[in-house]
Amino acid sequence: MPELRGSHCIWFIGRSLDGDPKPPKYLALSGERPVLGYERAAGQREVFLCEGVFDYLTAVGWRLAACSPCGTHLPAERLGFLARAERIYGVFDGDEAGRTAAARFGEQLGGRWRSLPLPEGCDLNDLGRRPGGRAEFFRLLAAARRTAHGRHANGQ
Repeated sequence: MPELRGSHCIWFIGRSLDGDPKPPKYLALSGERPVLGYERAAGQREVFLCEGVFDYLTAVGWRLAACSPCGTHLPAERLGFLARAERIYGVFDGDEAGRTAAARFGEQLGGRWRSLPLPEGCDLNDLGRRPGGRAEFFRLLAAARRTAHGRHANGQ
């Protein structure tokens, strides 16, 4: 999976798909890991922050303004590209690490942040591969949007 900026590849990450339990599961170019989808998300009013590479690809396939730190951490000083986003939806795995990351990003991003909790043990790509998974995601998103609009209408 390349990360392109201005049609130039600046970084690359690959993942083992054969189920081989021997590490490494991921291989990437050395150096600082960029945010996948940076240009896709920068300047957008609504952004989807996904945990993993395949989650990001699923969101892109659904035409969402998605980006991914390729994990659960991104230092606060690297979040400036989200400055114009009015709403940032966190789409992290349905596990303890995903919930912890969602809470941490919520503290960093404040009232613009909305976590989209996925089913237990499920990531966005898993959900997208399930029958009806795409529809389930968009139902979760619609509910989160209603909640966000309700808070705004009530001055919260």
